[in-house]
Amino acid sequence: MDQVNVNGNLMISIDFTNSPNLNRIRARSCANLTTIDVTGLVLVAEMDFGSASLASLNVTTNTALQDLDVRNCDLTTLDLSLNNAITIVDVKNNGLTFLDMRNGNNANVTSFIGDFNPGLECLYVDLTTEPNLSSWIIDANSNFVATVGECNSLSLDQVNELSFSMYPNPTSNTLYVDAKTNNSVINIYNITGKIILTKTLSQGDNMVDVSRLVSGVYLARFSSDNQVDTKKLIIK
Repeated sequence: MDQVNVNGNLMISIDFTNSPNLNRIRARSCANLTTIDVTGLVLVAEMDFGSASLASLNVTTNTALQDLDVRNCDLTTLDLSLNNAITIVDVKNNGLTFLDMRNGNNANVTSFIGDFNPGLECLYVDLTTEPNLSSWIIDANSNFVATVGECNSLSLDQVNELSFSMYPNPTSNTLYVDAKTNNSVINIYNITGKIILTKTLSQGDNMVDVSRLVSGVYLARFSSDNQVDTKKLIIK
């Protein structure tokens, strides 16, 4: 057996350590699942535990892991520093306060969704100057850092200085964006995480035409130098 699917199961805990040949594990929407043991499974490339009740998860021995989905769980810490094959990460809507992505593979990550973790002030990465980080979706108060020292020295005042404001919100035709610096960028994502609008901003007020967007909830992600700010945008 090389894959297992227990989606929607009512089990409280699952131990997969006796199945060393697994390369795919799916345990999605297991509302009662608080513990899952995947220790030593070196062939697993995909894990989908979205909408479980996991409070902790150890994937440090899963060196082949490429795709991890733990959206809507209860994780507070997650160490992905030994997962140097990982390219897809979805940790949206947890209670994360610590996340280590210093695995040497940040440049190859094709999808990172980590917003709705309001306690995650520091997200550890290989290099804060890595261009690929501009595509990662994180909260407005989350910051990319490479060391503990950088995290400890973060000035919330400095971060707030580099943030953006936008109005009106909700809007239907025109969005005005106040940018603090030149050559910053706004990317607007739909609920599936796809970029549907991109615009380079100048310092000061900018006008963004959103009249072609259908009504709904979007994420407006602003990037400037190494700072990223994500805000919810509602189109009427």
